[in-house]
Amino acid sequence: MKSTALTQFVKHITAAAFLLSIPQKIDALSPPACGGMKGGVFSSYVAPRCGMTIPSYAQIDLSGASLGVEVDAVSRYVWRGLEWSPGAAAQPSLYLTGERYALSLWSNLPLTGERSGQVDELDLSLNYGFDCRGLSLEPTLNWYNYPRQSDAPSTIEADMTLFYPLQNYSLSLSNSLDLIEYRGAYFGSFGAGWSIAFGEGWLETAMMLNWCSTEFNQAYSDVAVSGLHSLTFDAVFNTTLIGSIWIKPHINLNYLLQPSLRNAVNHPFTAVFGAAFNWEKPIQ
Repeated sequence: MKSTALTQFVKHITAAAFLLSIPQKIDALSPPACGGMKGGVFSSYVAPRCGMTIPSYAQIDLSGASLGVEVDAVSRYVWRGLEWSPGAAAQPSLYLTGERYALSLWSNLPLTGERSGQVDELDLSLNYGFDCRGLSLEPTLNWYNYPRQSDAPSTIEADMTLFYPLQNYSLSLSNSLDLIEYRGAYFGSFGAGWSIAFGEGWLETAMMLNWCSTEFNQAYSDVAVSGLHSLTFDAVFNTTLIGSIWIKPHINLNYLLQPSLRNAVNHPFTAVFGAAFNWEKPIQ
C-alpha cells in the first residue's frame, strides 16, 4: 500500500464514520454473516459489503459477537460485471459481527497469471445496521487497497443499502460513492431477492439492475458514458458440511448493458462459479 493511501485513509475515515453513524436511537438490526464473493447481491454473502461503523464513538459491546473465517474459491474474480483476474482465485476473509455492527477483512489471491499465489487486493469494510419504518438500512464504509498493483491506487467508498423485506422476498436499493481517489464515481443497484429452505440449508437468489456515473466508467473501464451498467443474477446454497463448517456453492452471472462498455472489455458476459467454506464461533 502506498503511504499516500494510508494518509488519506486516516484523514477521511473519521469524518466518514461520523456521517454513517448518525442513526442512533433506532432498534438494532442483527447484521447477516459476512464472508464471500465481493460484489454479489447478498449482504450475507459479500465480505466487502459487510462491516462496521462505530456509532457515536462509543465503546463496542462484544456481547453476542461472533468471529468467523471464510475461504471462497471462484472460477474468476468479477466485480460489478468487470473481470479482475484471468482465471481462478481464492478469496479468504476474516470477520467480526455483533448485534448492530460487523467488521470484515477480505482478500483476493489469484491462482493464475503474473500475480499467481500473491495477494493483490485487501478490502476493509465497516458496517452498521438498523431498522427504520419497516426498512432495513445498512450504511457501509469500504477501504479498497491493491498491493502489487502500482496502477491501482487505494480508495474509500461509502455505501448505503436499503432492504424492504416481504416474507421470503426482499427488495433492495444500494448507492455507492467514491470519497477519495475517484470522486464522483457512483454505482447504484436495484434488486429483488428470494430465499427458500431446502432440508438443512437454504437457497438464496437475486436479480440486480445496475447503473453508474461517467466517473465510475472512466475510472474502471476507460469509457466516458453513464446510465445503465449491467444486469446481475446471483444464487447461493447454504448448508452445513462438517460440524460448524458451512459450504456455500454459488453462481454469479453478469451482462454489460452499454454497447460502449461491451466493446471495451474482453467478456461483456461473465459467469462465475465457486464454493465458499465458512466457520464461525461466538466470542462470548
